[in-house]
Amino acid sequence: MTARISLLLALMLVTACSTTAPSSPAAANAPAIDYLPGPGPYDFDCDAPTGTDRQASIRLPNGPWRARGQLQFLTTRDDPRWEPTVLIHVLDSKSYDVLLVLWVYRGDHAVRMVFATAETLLPDDYVMGSMRLTSAQVPFELVIDPAGKISASVGGVAMPVSLKIAGSSRLMLQCSTARVRFSNVTLEKRTRAVEQPIAR
Repeated sequence: MTARISLLLALMLVTACSTTAPSSPAAANAPAIDYLPGPGPYDFDCDAPTGTDRQASIRLPNGPWRARGQLQFLTTRDDPRWEPTVLIHVLDSKSYDVLLVLWVYRGDHAVRMVFATAETLLPDDYVMGSMRLTSAQVPFELVIDPAGKISASVGGVAMPVSLKIAGSSRLMLQCSTARVRFSNVTLEKRTRAVEQPIAR
């Protein structure tokens, strides 16, 4: 449990401030913000060696939106300290974030799901779903409503809570100690009357 919490906290630290003094392999390899060129659909082959992370971001519009796509575990890497992990962050301009976390638990090769804010993330106590580790594509979706509440689902499993964020400026796709392919990620601006693809 300690290694898992340390990794997740380190990844959040990298997200919040790339100039913070390194405290882990992930923090030591903090990259600058790398935006995927638009318009989508977006694809990102996330290949992170053991104990490191890779990430890419998508700019978000003001107001309500929906992001959806597929993720696929291509390789999960063994390490006594770090577990293969996928994180999908929604960040505001101050780097406060809501995040959807999937980590591969070595004990039974299941994928645990956590949906939380950076302030409330307690990995072992906040598990909201699980699925068997698979090499097939797994659909995911995040939706933010006009009130700033975010809901999420992975592999058809809906997270049982909605989380509030003050604003959203970017969606970040991230992996650690694994190779994960994000594919056909689309972003739609939502209105009360109609949903429409976002023009870049």
